Amino acid sequence: MKRFNNKRLKSGFSLIEALIGILIIGVVGISVFMLISTSNRTNLADYYRMTGESIAKEAIEVFQCLGYEEISGRKNTTLAGYALDVWQPVEVSIKDGIKRSENSSAFLRKIVLEPVENDGIMGVLVKVEVKSKGFFSGLGKIEAKTMVIKK
Repeated sequence: MKRFNNKRLKSGFSLIEALIGILIIGVVGISVFMLISTSNRTNLADYYRMTGESIAKEAIEVFQCLGYEEISGRKNTTLAGYALDVWQPVEVSIKDGIKRSENSSAFLRKIVLEPVENDGIMGVLVKVEVKSKGFFSGLGKIEAKTMVIKK
């Protein structure tokens, strides 16, 4: 009969050691996957929030450029692409000369003009609200305001 060398038999891994190693690698792999997934979701939400803010700022800049004289009489009239007092989908098209993100169509915009007078100074409060429709509707409303004052 042959005798077995005890050192030779103990040189490999047991089944339990291999399973524990696989379990540890699996837990680390799942943790890394969850970290990447959360990071991607956060980045996408930030991108949509930034897009919504740029849509709001765009409307603010248009009304600031028009000035008090032009917008003070526009209570119920609209500019091309800038309807007042109604939720309007944001168009991606460049027909008005403004280049927007491809995802701009995922938003609705409402523009409200409120005349304001304080100590003889007349102005118009331009309030723009933007909300996401569809997939990122949980972002809430993004609001931007400015005051256009009569010079």
